[in-house]
Parts: sequence; C-alpha cells; structure tokens
Amino acid sequence: MQPISPRTSLRVLLVEDNTTDALVACDELAHAIDVAFTVEQATRLQAALALLAGASFDVVLLDLSLPDCDGLDTFLQLRAAAPEVPVVVLSHRVDEALALQAVHAGAQDYLVKGGAEGLLVRAIRYAIERASAALALRSSELRLAGVIDSAMDAIISVDAAQRIVLFNAAAERIFGYAAAEVMGRGLERLLPLAFRARHHAQVANFGVTGASSRAMGALEPVSALRANGEEFPIEASISKVKVDGQLLLTVILRDVTEPRRAAQQVVDSKESLRALLRRLQQSQEDERRRVAREIHDELGQLLTGLKMDLRWLERKLSEPRLPPAMNALLDRTVAASALNDQTMATVQKLAVELRPAALDQLGLAAALAQRVRQFQQRTGVACSLHADELLQTLPPAVTSELYYICQEALTNVTRHAQATQVAVRLRAVGDGVQLEIEDDGVGIDPAALAAPHSLGLLGMRERALSCDGSLTLAPVAPHGTCVTMWVPRLEAAR
Repeated sequence: MQPISPRTSLRVLLVEDNTTDALVACDELAHAIDVAFTVEQATRLQAALALLAGASFDVVLLDLSLPDCDGLDTFLQLRAAAPEVPVVVLSHRVDEALALQAVHAGAQDYLVKGGAEGLLVRAIRYAIERASAALALRSSELRLAGVIDSAMDAIISVDAAQRIVLFNAAAERIFGYAAAEVMGRGLERLLPLAFRARHHAQVANFGVTGASSRAMGALEPVSALRANGEEFPIEASISKVKVDGQLLLTVILRDVTEPRRAAQQVVDSKESLRALLRRLQQSQEDERRRVAREIHDELGQLLTGLKMDLRWLERKLSEPRLPPAMNALLDRTVAASALNDQTMATVQKLAVELRPAALDQLGLAAALAQRVRQFQQRTGVACSLHADELLQTLPPAVTSELYYICQEALTNVTRHAQATQVAVRLRAVGDGVQLEIEDDGVGIDPAALAAPHSLGLLGMRERALSCDGSLTLAPVAPHGTCVTMWVPRLEAAR
C-alpha cells in the first residue's frame, strides 16, 4: 500500500464510546498502515469537539451513536466545528438513506461496523487524499480570488444570458456598485442606453464564434456607465471559456478617462506650440520682409548716391589740366568707388538672404532659381531646378515655407552631404504641391533623424506641419538623400 500521507506520523481522532469497537479499529490500523500513527479517542461528541479545537488531526473516525448525540446530527455538529478535517463514519446501522445523507453532508465514507474489515484503511487513505485535493482546490480558488480582487483592472464575468456572475473589487471601485448590487443582473446595466442593444448583440455573436478572446473597441470607442449615471471611456478585452459545459464570458476593462485626458492635453499643448510657432514664424517673416525692404530701398539708395558722387569725383580728378599731385587722390577715389561697389553687392546679398524680392515679385519658381544659382556659385556643386510654372497661385505663407525648406536642405547638403550633384524639383502631385531636393552624397544616418540636436530637421518638419503638410527624408540608390515636402494646394492654407 502507498503511504497515506507524506507526514511522518498520522494523527487519528477516534470518536467511539464502545471499547471493543475502538480496539478493533486500532488493531486494523496497526496491521494495515505502513506509516507511524497515533490515535486519540473521545467517547463523547463534546470531548471530540474539544480535541479538535486544541489540536490538528489528519482524519476523524466517527460513530454516529454517542451518549451525548445520536444520528446524522452527530456528524453535522462535528463537521461544523472542523470542516477541513476528513471524516469517515463508522456505524452499526445498515441504513442506506442515512449513509447517503452523511456523504451528501460531507462525510468521506460510510462504513458499517463488522463489515468494514479491510476497508477502513482504504477509506482513510481516500478520505485524506480527497480532503487534501479539496484543500488544494480551495487554496487555489482563494489565490485566484485574491489575484482577481487585487487586480487594478475591472474583471467582470457573465453567463450565456449575459448575467453578471463575477464582479471584482476594481469593478466596484470603477463603477461605484457593490458586487451584491449587480450579481445576477444584466451586463447592460453597466452600459450607456444608446449602446446597450449593439453591445448585447456583439457579445452574443462573440459567444458563438470560434475566437477565444478579442479586444473590444478596435473599430469604435467603448463607453461604460457608472452607478451615478456618468459615462466614461474604457479599454476592454473579452474572452470566453466553458465551465462544466456552461459558457462563461469575461471582460477585463480599465477606465481610460485620465489617460485620454492627458493625451488630449498633450495634443492641445502641441497644437498651441505649433500655433505659437506659426505666429513667431509669421512675425519673423514680416520682420525679414521689412528689414530687407529697408536695406534695399534706404541703404541701397544711399549707396547709389555715394556711388554717383564718387564717379563724379573720379571724372573730375581725371581731367588732364590737373597737376600730377592730384593722381594720389584719384587713386583713393577709384579705390573708394570699388569698395562702394562691394558694399552694394553685400547689401544686395543680405537683402536676398533675409527675403528675396523675387519671392514676392516673381513667385516661388523664380526665387528657387535664384537660390539654386547662388548655391552653385558658392559651392561649385552642380545644381538643377525643374519647376512647374503653373504653381504660381500658392498662398504666400506656403511659398515662404517651401522656399525656406529648400534653403535649409541646400545648407545641409553643403555641410554634410559631400555631394557632386543636386536636383531640385517642384511639381503638382495629386491635390497638393511637392518639393524634392535630391543629392548624390553620402546619405544620412537614420539615428540622426531622431536626434534631439537635429534642430534643422526639426524646424523643417515644423514648417511643413504649419502648412498642414508633411516632410520625409529617405535614402536614394545608389547613395544620397531625398528631402520631400508635400503641402495641400489650398488657397486657405496657413
């Protein structure tokens, strides 16, 4: 026989008032059990209850007929005092109805004295094993219940009729209902009225599909209803399992009111920052235009007047009737005139850098052509421009952003690309305008695209977003980089 218990000693409580029957039971245990055991005997029920209160036993052998109690009530009292201890009933009564009542009430077995030879030890072993299994199951259930109740997410189970059969502590906290208030009630109680019919149908359909789990709200937001009538957004998943042939549907959900509020605040904050950036860019652009105009008009006129005076002085000092001593003054005048010419060129360059007049007077294509020529002259890198001449009706804000993105891209080519050729393309694509700046340089490291110090790239992206457009950087074969900006072709674009 296999050992009854892993313990080194088996403790048996024998509740028996007949000395002979007690000796018979002890003798059978001594001959059949292969582990050490101790037996404590109680001749009355009250004595047995006292022993159970003060010590632990592996099994109880119980006679139903005792001086202070008789019949099934003997077992029921002992069971109530020690529900975790397995009990084997030993009785002289050959009463099938009584035996069934005892077993249904929780007795592990019912043996008739005198006819239990060889069965007692087997009954004890089975009683202990069943009790151990029941205890393990109970412990497992308690652990599961503890996990469910300690979960941060609400866990709600419903039967096939969508009646609530499980409602954990998180669900109580989120919905504002005590579990007792909703147990056995319909799941629709937790849903807004407008969604009840649809959700009832969706849950029912899920119950008959082959899928075992599914995320809820994948196609549309899901809302729930608190006890106080407040609707709130949730994220949820549903799973199903059959328990004893009965369908059980379990929903795990969380209240996403705060995460969504925080996410919306982030979106609003970004929109506010972008709106501020657009205002700053527009203010900067207006200031560029004003300064460029003043440099071109005011300073340009002054330098032009100075040039005319220097040329007049140069002609006067070149007259042959003047003495040779005036030649030194002529040379100084010629040098000053040349310096004035250089100053005028520098002023013109500064005005173009601030705000090219061609952008306002001739349009984007002409301004880009001017920028491409300047880039080629300064760097020696071959640069071509292919522009759709029909793109002359873009809003001023859009033309400015396209121009400055092209300018920033060409600056990046000069600094980093080591290119020998650059192509700039401006064309209509779909319902928008696309600007491409493609080079045959060394390319760009993907890590640099997300680097926080890449302020140039960040500025280009923000410029594109300010026009409701997009900007991408992609490698080109066999080597090089292509910067692509697309903006909607709308007169109302910002």
